[in-house]
Amino acid sequence: MSIEFKRKKYCFIEQYDKVKVYTMGNIVRIKSSYNNSEECRIIKLPNNLYKVKKTGEIKKCKRKIDNRSQGVISLSRTRREI
Repeated sequence: MSIEFKRKKYCFIEQYDKVKVYTMGNIVRIKSSYNNSEECRIIKLPNNLYKVKKTGEIKKCKRKIDNRSQGVISLSRTRREI
């Protein structure tokens, strides 16, 4: 199998870096991510607020629904169970 690179980019992959390899027929795509943090980027605060760790901003959580009847999936599940 021959490998052809459309875009040449130098990338150094360390031993413990996360690498994903996708094969699609004769095309091989290698995706490397070296700066993945496993920790959460926000802190949940009381009263529907959260704090962004990076900037220190405090923001309000956006609610998707106000009451249970606006949640279509939950409402259909309830009707099915009854």
